[in-house]
Amino acid sequence: MWTLGICLLALAGPLAPVNPTVHVDDFLSVSCPAPEHCYLLDRAGNLFYSSDGGINLRLRGNHRSVQLRKLIAGGLIEAWAIDQRGGLWHSRDGGRSLEAMALPDRSAIMDIETLGSTLWLLSGKGQLFRAQGMNLYPVGSPLPGRAVDLFLASAERIAALDPASGLVYLSTDRAKTWTRSRPLGGPVKNVVMGSGPSFSMIVFMPGQVALAHNAGISFHFLALPEGVTSARPLTLLPNGNLLLGTDRGKLLLLSPKQESIHLLPRQLGSAPRAASQVGDNLIIVGDAGLLALAEIVDSKVHQIQLRNQSGLKLTGLGSPAPKVYWGVKADKQLLLSVDGGLSWKRRSPDPAVSGFSFVSAEIGYVLGQEEKVWGTRNGGLCFQELGNWPGTKLFDIHFIDQDRGWVTGDMGSLASTQDGGNSWTLHHLAGHKTLGQIQFVSPKHGWILADHNTLLSSIDGGRTWQTKLSGKGLLPTLYFVDDQTGWVGGTLGRIWHTQDAGASWTDQTAAINATVRALFFLDAERGIAVGDNGLLAVSQNGGQIWTSFHLATQTAISSLACDSEGRHCLLASDRGLRWASKFLGFFSESFQQRK
Repeated sequence: MWTLGICLLALAGPLAPVNPTVHVDDFLSVSCPAPEHCYLLDRAGNLFYSSDGGINLRLRGNHRSVQLRKLIAGGLIEAWAIDQRGGLWHSRDGGRSLEAMALPDRSAIMDIETLGSTLWLLSGKGQLFRAQGMNLYPVGSPLPGRAVDLFLASAERIAALDPASGLVYLSTDRAKTWTRSRPLGGPVKNVVMGSGPSFSMIVFMPGQVALAHNAGISFHFLALPEGVTSARPLTLLPNGNLLLGTDRGKLLLLSPKQESIHLLPRQLGSAPRAASQVGDNLIIVGDAGLLALAEIVDSKVHQIQLRNQSGLKLTGLGSPAPKVYWGVKADKQLLLSVDGGLSWKRRSPDPAVSGFSFVSAEIGYVLGQEEKVWGTRNGGLCFQELGNWPGTKLFDIHFIDQDRGWVTGDMGSLASTQDGGNSWTLHHLAGHKTLGQIQFVSPKHGWILADHNTLLSSIDGGRTWQTKLSGKGLLPTLYFVDDQTGWVGGTLGRIWHTQDAGASWTDQTAAINATVRALFFLDAERGIAVGDNGLLAVSQNGGQIWTSFHLATQTAISSLACDSEGRHCLLASDRGLRWASKFLGFFSESFQQRK
């Protein structure tokens, strides 16, 4: 019988909410052509659509080969985009497909913006164009110099800038004539103009912003708050104030009338890159899939809520029940989510948790420091110490039900219990220095990765073990769906598969040159492999064919957890908690296969 141990009600404070609906790379732009309807573009070329103001996203298409850098939606089905080389693209099916277009002057596109439902384009020759359907019409006279950034306060008031020279061009007569400012004394990054008869023009520079009032281009300067070296404009608010973002995930509010800049209290964790108003709400997107929603009340920003936070970095994940996820944070704290990953609470019984195994929403077992094992039977509110092995470093823990479990460690150490941790039987696997990941599929049949390069099998509950796979290099992970069928991940995208309990193996290498760090199979057919260099591959036929999807190559995915139906998965990466939604069906049809 367990006795009362450590109870953690005082430590159960919530963490920032996370939206795991989809995976995204760094967001580049967001465009909301109608209330609640938004398009979001990320650096990997994924185009997402939301019909509820950013709460839920669905993938519309992947345009990785095009290398888009900005997209603007002209309506619910029409969209325009520019690529890294200045090419122009048009979609008439909500971003599912793109067709290339060319400007009449045959030059590259520097920037695109919308005014109402009309798209405006700035060409490399300084000419403005207005789009009407598939046709492009020149507007006004060309700029008297080079410019790469465009801003429209109205059809009459237009600004453009040349970041390199620090020059700003202004027109108040629909681009018929242009006025050029004096050089601002340094590089400029963005330009924004307010609306109204006495509007302000704001130019962003390192460490400061330049303001010009009343349609003039005579600037004076405002310093950014202490500790802020640069900022970028995100969106104009209804009261004429401007929301700014920094590379360190801070938000600022600039008031042109009061000529003041102050920090907002909410930190975002990743750099915000763009924002768009959706009715009375605001959607903010940025690096590492940053997605935040806020309310606009009395022209002020309130209740900023993170929906996808890159700052939550986990080193392990598990899901014992629908919407229930456990994870180990980078600082070794144990976290619990009971809403599918939207919000998290601390549930650590130990200062340094290294692993866990939960068999239900309530019952689970945790590895802590000083080689301790803890158990809980009330969802982590209270933990009881169940054993410790001083001098033995523990690596993994696995339970198949509330009574039967195993713990692995160094020097060939293995411990098993048949009574929920009240008593333990110690084993020693001679000839092995390290016993790592362990999985049992039944009380008798289990598997261990030993010394990072050998797979061992037991058919008697762990009393004896036999070598089933070796000589294949580093073997970081395994996954078995029954006592006959399983997979082992290796380096260079290699995945080894057996259908006869390890008597024979088939090489099912995924077409990605990266180490496989984690595997999950819903059944003998449907599975996922993740790992280094953005490795993400899905199979629908037991690993015979792996469909690989493009993620950021600098992303290393260390673990994943999926619910029992494979409809929702979370991925833990070195860039933060990533995503999941209908992964074993929807994504296999929607993501573009990597060539």
